[in-house]
Amino acid sequence: MGAGGGVVGRRGIALAVVVAATLGCDENREIRRDPERRGRCDLGGFSSCRQSTDCGPGASCFEGCCLSACGATADCDAAPGCDGFGCVCDQGACIPVSCSAAEECEEGQACVGGVCVGPGAVEARFCRLSPPWATLRAGDEMRYAVAAFDAEGRRIVPTPAFRLESPDARRAIVDGDRVTGGPESGRVEIVAKVGAASCAAEVLSLGQKDPDRVRVVAIDALSRLPVEGARVQVEGDPSPALATTDARGEASLERGALPARRTVSVFHEDHTYVTLVDVEADDLLVPLLPNPDGPLAGGFSGAFRSELFEASRLNFGLAGASFPGNLLDLDVFVLVGPVERVEIDIGGARSADVSAGLVIGLGNTWFKERYRVEALPGACEDREASASGRCGFRTAWGLAGGIPLEDVPFDAIQSGGEVEAGRLLAQLLPHVRRLRSAVVPSLPIEFAPRVDGRPDWAALPTLDLEASTRLSLRVDLALPPLPSELVDGAVAVAGARVLGEGVVPLGLTGAVADEETRELVDAVRDRRGVLDLRFAPQHGGIEGSDYVVYAIAVNLEGLSGGLPCTPDERSGCTPISGLVAAAQSLPWGTVVDLSSPGFLGLADRALFDPATRRLDIGGEVEGATLMRVEILSRGRGWLVYFPSGLDGVTLPVPAETSDRLEEPSVSLQAMDADLDLDALLGPGGEDLSDFTLRARRFSAIDVPRPAPSR
Repeated sequence: MGAGGGVVGRRGIALAVVVAATLGCDENREIRRDPERRGRCDLGGFSSCRQSTDCGPGASCFEGCCLSACGATADCDAAPGCDGFGCVCDQGACIPVSCSAAEECEEGQACVGGVCVGPGAVEARFCRLSPPWATLRAGDEMRYAVAAFDAEGRRIVPTPAFRLESPDARRAIVDGDRVTGGPESGRVEIVAKVGAASCAAEVLSLGQKDPDRVRVVAIDALSRLPVEGARVQVEGDPSPALATTDARGEASLERGALPARRTVSVFHEDHTYVTLVDVEADDLLVPLLPNPDGPLAGGFSGAFRSELFEASRLNFGLAGASFPGNLLDLDVFVLVGPVERVEIDIGGARSADVSAGLVIGLGNTWFKERYRVEALPGACEDREASASGRCGFRTAWGLAGGIPLEDVPFDAIQSGGEVEAGRLLAQLLPHVRRLRSAVVPSLPIEFAPRVDGRPDWAALPTLDLEASTRLSLRVDLALPPLPSELVDGAVAVAGARVLGEGVVPLGLTGAVADEETRELVDAVRDRRGVLDLRFAPQHGGIEGSDYVVYAIAVNLEGLSGGLPCTPDERSGCTPISGLVAAAQSLPWGTVVDLSSPGFLGLADRALFDPATRRLDIGGEVEGATLMRVEILSRGRGWLVYFPSGLDGVTLPVPAETSDRLEEPSVSLQAMDADLDLDALLGPGGEDLSDFTLRARRFSAIDVPRPAPSR
């Protein structure tokens, strides 16, 4: 399931349980108390410390390092370690920082891995244009990205300037890095010129539609290729109107025979169903995601390389693959992998369900040393492989390192070994600022048949990530009080939105809310409503992407599971509420203010009855403009979109395809978007496959069935 699918809690508890089991023995408490067994400073060239008196005159202890003391940033101009991009004075110490984007560098320079560099002289010998395939109606817009490579096949960073060309402006119109569908139909090759190198991509232009017809276009949301054979169903009285998409992904119905406002469904057995309620648009682009339980699985496995893994530290890391599409669709199963059972034997055997993307250990003892990462398919130069979900490019990412044991929150582990898992997790996350980031862009994803429903890791490649880039940027993230008693904390992430590949996390933190005011309390700076969020600059080849910052309010207390999801008890219904912001640059100390208009409320009175196919909202979600129901039934999905003003929806009965209401799990998601459903379906630059930045607020909660009548 996506954001509201009841999976988040099981992943969140994994880290907390393993940490508690690891630290709950006497030996590790002794390591924490013994200063001779603690770790060193993580910044090269600086002495280690526990307090400023360890550092001598003119120095201050900051995160275990003796740095030059300061009262203002101007005091840091000649400080040791500040001869790169420079330092800022923060908490009385001169802290080395990085650039976040080229606009912070001198004219003509680029920000590469957090350092300002001059233009390179490397000649591009070949390149790759992304996306390789696109299906565009007249007026649809697609943004393109180029990866350039030298004669040895090394990626050139920063990416050299490129120029797009279209041989036929009647089918595809070029403007900078964007291509707009023209009025005439047909295929056209878009060519990118990077110096002497060139690369191409194909656009299928569908042109303008017949004004007397309603056109429905089905495309694969990940490859952007047309989906042939999808059944289009428009509800009517006494029976629905039906059509089937052709090889161009198009289905056409007579406009005069349909209601003015319609419920339109697109059904294809290999894809998640989509139903659109109360729409008026007569030219609909409907992206279809693959079913969650597809027969193929892609990804990689490996082990981190990090100089921060030490004997006196809690060593851990998290690896994943970039996530395309809407943040609302963020599936933790895909983000950090399926659950694995890990045995921990410290003073007694224990076990925990841990995400496959997580590694964790103490010193030289690893409880789980290798990560396993699932990745979604996309598109490649092979059209058949793209259409069947057997290829794609994603950015591999990781955060790894060691946290000194003295910084681990032991007070979250109660006497007797009981774990306050959510609070332990929230108190541990701020220390992720000590980790290092790893990024490998445009990784070709290989796919293999699943074995017993799981990825066949033996058939998938190995990738060992080197986590070496410091989290040298910081934003002050201003957040509003939590929206409901059903949530009691938040997790925040800063990352890059890599064009064509998805969101890449570069840093994260967390906080617990005050029980009375619901204000989030920052554990790093002991302040309310503003979190210290550390992250790495864009590096490894993703430079030039937009930054994205998102915060998700969650039920930390319920992370351990076991809470029911019933009409009378919604704490176990995986409630979340998210806020999103984007920026081209985020220099150190930037204030990202998401405090207004506040978190979106939860549809916490909704009920779904599979017998009647009816979802009752139970009351309007204030501020929401668009709603979505996400259904998962035996590994197959169904998404239903509708305007927020409706009091409920009744799901249509598929006329010629299988139903998807057998033992369903249901999530109801609300969005505050600045585009309505008709605008997202019509021609333009956004569609249902990725409108995250047009829906800056969202919420989700699992929906129980009505209580049985007595």
